[in-house]
Amino acid sequence: MNQKRVGNAFLAAFAAICFTPFAAASPVLWTASGAVFNFEGSGEVTGSFVYDADTQTFSSIDLVSEGDTMTDLIAPLVGANKLGATDTTAADLVGAPAVDIVFKNNLTDAGGSAPLFSAAFVSCFNATCNSTGTNNFGETGSFVGTAVSTTPEPVSLGLSAAGMLVLFGLLARRRIQR
Repeated sequence: MNQKRVGNAFLAAFAAICFTPFAAASPVLWTASGAVFNFEGSGEVTGSFVYDADTQTFSSIDLVSEGDTMTDLIAPLVGANKLGATDTTAADLVGAPAVDIVFKNNLTDAGGSAPLFSAAFVSCFNATCNSTGTNNFGETGSFVGTAVSTTPEPVSLGLSAAGMLVLFGLLARRRIQR
């Protein structure tokens, strides 16, 4: 009787471990909502990007500002509360147009609204774009976040399948022993 309880506890713990990867939060699709620059003219950022707070990574960047479509990250201008993007993958970013967006709070996997602290359409001053010249600057608008449904990674699916096979094997073994 005691062995049966230990066996059931082991099976329950093993199942919980195998299905843990599915409990992770989903990345969030952030979409521009009235992000307008009001300094030295006017401009607007439209479009969206995906941010995963668990891994602190941006993906699917598609921002448009001043007629330029920004799809590539600028590493020195990226963090949990900021995003820098340009329209080129060139090694030398001198003079490249870019968008530099800073949010009032860190982006999370909870979604909701992320008000802008500042947003600028800039030109890169040096090769890595860690120094910029501001063309338009403003803090009007926000980005609205909605969860992105994710497809589990093959590793997660493989671990779950292996866990299920072990569980079924243990149950079959238990039935044969009876």
